[in-house]
Amino acid sequence: MFDNIEWLWKTWGSGDGDCPSIMKVDGGYVLVGKNLDSGTIEQVAAVGRANNSGIGADETAVFLPADVIDRLRELG
Repeated sequence: MFDNIEWLWKTWGSGDGDCPSIMKVDGGYVLVGKNLDSGTIEQVAAVGRANNSGIGADETAVFLPADVIDRLRELG
């Protein structure tokens, strides 16, 4: 699907493998995070719907530690 995938970083203090992380791809980023349980996904979807968004049939929601996203600010 992507021609170029560049690994950027993982969450601080994590071990080898199985770590929330972020990768840069053509036109955006791929986020690797922890799966949410169905109740939490419904909560996230409800907040999205209340803001004219939501989770589409071909989308999912994952949890990422704040430091993974906060590092994007350092790129700016």
